[in-house]
Amino acid sequence: MTRKFFLLIGLMLCVSTLWAQTVETTSVPDSAALLATPEIISEMSGRVDASGQPLFSISVDKRVYRLINQEKHRSGARRAATMRGFRVQVFSSNNQRTAKPEAIQMESKMLNAFPNISTYRFFQAPFWKVRMGDFRTKDEAEALCVSIIKAFPQLRGDVYAVPDDITAQ
Repeated sequence: MTRKFFLLIGLMLCVSTLWAQTVETTSVPDSAALLATPEIISEMSGRVDASGQPLFSISVDKRVYRLINQEKHRSGARRAATMRGFRVQVFSSNNQRTAKPEAIQMESKMLNAFPNISTYRFFQAPFWKVRMGDFRTKDEAEALCVSIIKAFPQLRGDVYAVPDDITAQ
């Protein structure tokens, strides 16, 4: 009798687990939905009820808009045509504990110092790397190396031109 009871309980657990797997779920929005966020925020925050009172208000930090714009730039770069060229590598580390935060910090420094130059942070196992620019020739990339070293002399041994797939312009 107890054996049948436990068998029945086990069967019910299996069926409920399978049923839970088939229930429709909401997916995470794709990058296209994310990129429409500023328009959605401005449209939704302007809605009012019949008496003219706002239905709700949305307060968004400026940093959110900056992140959305960075995502627009990155997703646009992914769709753009690529070709062989050169980039300037300014950071590379495989230290598991510190490499990612250091890469983020270096990317931020480079974006602040050189806002008109594309910056790319990525993980290429086991290294976190930060590279800059989209140059067709090594000479163009080395000119940026000189500028970076002038701005950040402590990076002298870490900054160099590397062959890479670049975004065709």
